[in-house]
Amino acid sequence: MRSSSSALGLLPSAAVLALTDKENATHVIELAGGNGSSSSSSSTVPSAGKRRRDEGLRINTERRRRRQEQLSRHGRKAPLQTEREWRRETTERDQSEPDVDTTPRQSFAAGSATVSFQRRLARPRDPLAVPLDILVHRHPHWQGLSLPAIKHALRARGPALAHALHATRASPISALPTILDALISEDLRADMPSHFFAVYSKTSQSRPTQARRTVTIFPAHDAVFQAYCAKLAPMPPAAAIPGPDTPLAADGRSIETTLPVVPLCLPSPRTFGLLQHYLYHNDPDALGASLLPALPATASESADRAQTIRDLAQQIAATHGPAKINEHVLQAHGLWSNIVVLGITDEGLWTALDFFWAVLMSALYLATLARPAEHIILGSSQPEPHPVSAVCGPGPAFSSVPTELSASSSCTESETDGNTSDSTALTTPPTSPLVSKASFDDDLMDTSC
Repeated sequence: MRSSSSALGLLPSAAVLALTDKENATHVIELAGGNGSSSSSSSTVPSAGKRRRDEGLRINTERRRRRQEQLSRHGRKAPLQTEREWRRETTERDQSEPDVDTTPRQSFAAGSATVSFQRRLARPRDPLAVPLDILVHRHPHWQGLSLPAIKHALRARGPALAHALHATRASPISALPTILDALISEDLRADMPSHFFAVYSKTSQSRPTQARRTVTIFPAHDAVFQAYCAKLAPMPPAAAIPGPDTPLAADGRSIETTLPVVPLCLPSPRTFGLLQHYLYHNDPDALGASLLPALPATASESADRAQTIRDLAQQIAATHGPAKINEHVLQAHGLWSNIVVLGITDEGLWTALDFFWAVLMSALYLATLARPAEHIILGSSQPEPHPVSAVCGPGPAFSSVPTELSASSSCTESETDGNTSDSTALTTPPTSPLVSKASFDDDLMDTSC
């Protein structure tokens, strides 16, 4: 899978007009019925600048109306807004808008259906820098190294660290404490994980009264995540690596140690394993194998990036319907939400995600044209802001109230991600070092997430 280029521009002459349900924070691809006549011609939607001016005029008109109502209650008349004031407000608003898809959008009619898409996933306008001082304080042997040099060292050790994750087993649990016993192979003690992440989502908007939520436990190395995640709060100190004289566990092959549990609230817990796999392996091909639907054995690539996107999209659309492609769209969107919330700015990851998102959007467009009777729900255009503070916040009060949990590594998670109304079960790669899942009472959670 080629993902070395960075710019998008790539949907086949496709119609891309995002319809936003702001109340539920979802993007909806609507197949709106026409008046019975078919149209094969394309109509260009006004430019981004004109749309902003029209939106500014609408907003200012609404502001004047509300102000007039307020002043009329006090027996005064509101002054008219001058053109200079309107231009100043419009300029200030344009400068404060996030840099989200300013490319022209188009709308095309196919039979009696109108298909709408967004072209690209937004990147943070002012990304935070990774706190290098915290990283070096936790790992003094990196003193004097730059962040790129540290990432290079982590990439070299990534496969070995990932192997240690798969060799880690958590002890059976009936409650989620602040620390958790773990077993790790004796020969991997030098690469043993430093923490367990207890990954969970905020309360679902579609089911705000749900009493229980699912927590998934992942072993992790703090060095890897703190090197990539600018918004991840400092973790509690890790336990010391067991010495060579540490007695073996009952199986005679493992050593027992204790690792801190770090609560981590994310928009898409299901895609955390996919993100973790990339951070350890930096393998865009493996990422694409999880994000894209299965391709025919004859799938080929072109030296030209745009042509590769078109070829892959056509092969996917010919093999899978819109519903199947939409599952992968939701998975890619969930991964993007986690990346934004954690403050990951790795260019390789963003370039790969841009590429696969363009393939999925093109494939979904083509598949929807072939099946114009379907109605598809996409995830929200941007992750909600409150999970950002939850990443750095206290998270679940695991130790405050004794609670009986049903924990099992084979438990099936049925909840949806907090920021989407789709209920399709999405899976993480089989190589994801999942330890266990547990359902627990919602009143034990930090509801600010």
